[in-house]
Amino acid sequence: MEKNLKQRVLQSIGNVHETAKGSQLAEDLFEKLDNDLNGLAKYFGISKIQAFLLANVFVLNYKGDTVDLNDLVNYFGCNPIRLLEFSDDFDVLYSKRLLLKHASRNRTKIIFRKNQFIVNEKIAEAILHNLPMPELEKKDFGNLVDLLEELDNLAKRREDREISACELLDRTKSIIETNLHLPFIRKINDLSLKTEDAYFYYQIVWHTVTGFEKSYLGFPSGSFFDRTSDWVGYVQKIIHDENTLVKQNLIEIEKADFFIDIKMKLSEYSLYLLKENGIALYLNK
Repeated sequence: MEKNLKQRVLQSIGNVHETAKGSQLAEDLFEKLDNDLNGLAKYFGISKIQAFLLANVFVLNYKGDTVDLNDLVNYFGCNPIRLLEFSDDFDVLYSKRLLLKHASRNRTKIIFRKNQFIVNEKIAEAILHNLPMPELEKKDFGNLVDLLEELDNLAKRREDREISACELLDRTKSIIETNLHLPFIRKINDLSLKTEDAYFYYQIVWHTVTGFEKSYLGFPSGSFFDRTSDWVGYVQKIIHDENTLVKQNLIEIEKADFFIDIKMKLSEYSLYLLKENGIALYLNK
């Protein structure tokens, strides 16, 4: 009897994972797995190398929790440098939202080492329900308000610990890059802000658009940090006018005796940009 989609995909994933164990990622490994990888690549819409990485993360997720570089290195029995050769392929998997990032269990901040990986749950659901690859592409918004609301929804998911700080920033970056057709987003993007600064700024903009002229310093900032010390450092730069949002005249700070009582508001320049894009917040400005 002919195998159904679910059986074909799961058997190929299982075979890829079992064959990869202790392989040291030798070149002939990919030749042995060519048929399985070819089928998986077609299903997921990615390259065979990317399908190999995704399949192994998929199985390791089901064996435990999130997967980091060390887990993969130990399973493959390879030098970490060998795995770093595929960093561009991991980036593609992130950009297509096939893999999601979580903050690492360790404290290192070195690139790639600091991330954990988890397969997008929509992929697992599709496979287990014998369905084609689901649509995971980035959202294209027709107006600024809808985009800001989506970022706020992400913030709420972060507050509820449904997503990690790392995923919050990745999703923010993805939404921004996909919506540069919106003049306001393009204008702010041209300032080359770091993703955390862009997220912080758009949260203040959303707070203002929904009726709050001023925001307390701590309200949007803590959610995009996993470590409290990082949040404290970020806040201190704002207090001392060292943050790029202050330097580039996007927000203004109202000093207070105690730092948590400090309030922020959009600058006149930000209000002008919003009005220029059809969002007027004051009758006489």
